Amino acid sequence: MTARLREYVYNQIINEIISGDLHEDTVFREKDLVEKYQVSKSPVRDALVELCNEGILKGMARVGYQMVHYDREYYVGIIELRMHLEPYCLSEYWDRLSPDAVERIEEAHRGYLEDPDREQPITFWHHNLNFHVTVAKALYNSYYVEVLRNAINRQKIIFSQFFRRTWDRNFYSRYMDNHLPIIDALRKREKTTAVEKLREDIRSSIEFR
Repeated sequence: MTARLREYVYNQIINEIISGDLHEDTVFREKDLVEKYQVSKSPVRDALVELCNEGILKGMARVGYQMVHYDREYYVGIIELRMHLEPYCLSEYWDRLSPDAVERIEEAHRGYLEDPDREQPITFWHHNLNFHVTVAKALYNSYYVEVLRNAINRQKIIFSQFFRRTWDRNFYSRYMDNHLPIIDALRKREKTTAVEKLREDIRSSIEFR
């Protein structure tokens, strides 16, 4: 029960950060979160410790917790890692991409299009992660998938810090449209185009204003 409650508090905090409801100026206090989420101190404390261990929050003596601020260079570093990693693996392991795998990738994108909450930040990041992880699973081993998942999960936290005041919710639909030419190239077995379109898709996260 305690583990489930810890996971619940953890997920609530993450979701509220992504949505912009919680931000770098927010002070997280145990007693406030206990009241807010209607749980005991133990799962709140455990969730806060986990978020600190992951570099999302930092403790402040006698005050509470705040989000760790990451600069733009750190954010760009995540994107540049992905721009090297994902296109390389798609090119290097292209022959592993079966028709069934392409269908699963298409299904991942359709899941976003059919989601009534697709313009919400949390929904966008859920489906964007699912799309890229589905591509990764079709190509390489579980460690690659784990590295990619961790990179995108960190990216979404930092993205919310930079753009929570300025994001246009239509951005999410425009961003996910980048997946269509990738899918089209995968379906047509056009390797060079698929690799370049994947790279453009990842790069667009830097160019967003």
